[in-house]
Amino acid sequence: MNSRIMMILAGLGAVAGAVHLARDWEDDAERKEAEERIRKAGEGAIDNSWWSRLISRLRGYTDVFDKPAWSELLPPMMPPPNDRKYTLLVDLEGLLVSSSWDRQHGWRTAKRPGAEYFLGYLSQFYEIVLFTTQPNYTAMPVIEKLDPFGAYVPYRLYRESTRYKDGKTVKDLSYLNRDLSKVIVLDTNRENVYAQPDNGLILKPWKGEKGNKDLIAHIPFLECIALFNVSDVRPVLKKYGDTNIPVEWAKVEENMRQKHIENWKNQGAQPKRSGWGFGASSMRPPTSPVSISTDAGKGQPPLSYLDLKRKEAQAIYQLEQKYWNDNKEEFSKIIQEDQKRQTEELKGQLWGMVGVNSGAPQKQ
Repeated sequence: MNSRIMMILAGLGAVAGAVHLARDWEDDAERKEAEERIRKAGEGAIDNSWWSRLISRLRGYTDVFDKPAWSELLPPMMPPPNDRKYTLLVDLEGLLVSSSWDRQHGWRTAKRPGAEYFLGYLSQFYEIVLFTTQPNYTAMPVIEKLDPFGAYVPYRLYRESTRYKDGKTVKDLSYLNRDLSKVIVLDTNRENVYAQPDNGLILKPWKGEKGNKDLIAHIPFLECIALFNVSDVRPVLKKYGDTNIPVEWAKVEENMRQKHIENWKNQGAQPKRSGWGFGASSMRPPTSPVSISTDAGKGQPPLSYLDLKRKEAQAIYQLEQKYWNDNKEEFSKIIQEDQKRQTEELKGQLWGMVGVNSGAPQKQ
């Protein structure tokens, strides 16, 4: 009898809960929030039926477990001149580093050849964001070794910024707060870009092999996307994504370089610029603090637009490296002082909590 009563009460509770969840919207704000939730889930428009309200509110509860911790993972773009038109999301394990474990040494992490150059050089063209499925307590110390001052990777997104969808841990770019036509995800696991596969550029995982150059071999392709002001990166990634990009893009560049020389010979002047295989796209060269001559020497064709911009970018990279090296001690001191301040503030908060919980001593 008791078990039957419990089952009846449980059933009544379930019905009452369903009725509560299916109630009318409290206000327009709740309805708009539900519409946004359904839109991001890819389930079309929401209607005003009781079933739609029930499902939407249930989804709101489950979102706590399978959605990112924040609705917008990145702050708004920085204002000029520090803004970057494109955003490059980079993974950590298998892309920038490789970790291994053995009984003699425990866990060890190796830095990929050219990883620091890759980040430093491309930071001229991209807002570079670390986006890893690792928790912050394992990934943070590693990225701080690669970029201790946050000079090249100003934003870092960890496990809590991912979502769980269809049994997969996914980097859902709809929460990124960026124009997805200007976002590239550089990853080693295709499942990570399951939600927006057209934004993904998948590399073979690096497992610690010495002399591996695959990462830096992708620099020419990535810098050209920015240099030629591609309006939407997704068709470009789709076109080249399943090819050997370093090899195929080198062929494109060589072909265009030969046309540049032929036009110079035929016209006796520098040829017109071209989209270099990205289709019709306007070119907006980035402003540069350095000046490079297009003159390649007597009897030689002038530098092409791409070669000129690469020389400028290399000069800028060298200037930036000198700046960071010259001010290394000062920046290290600032970081140490900031860490000390945060530690002191945390201690004060902990002692304050202890005082509140213990209460003031009672008067005798």
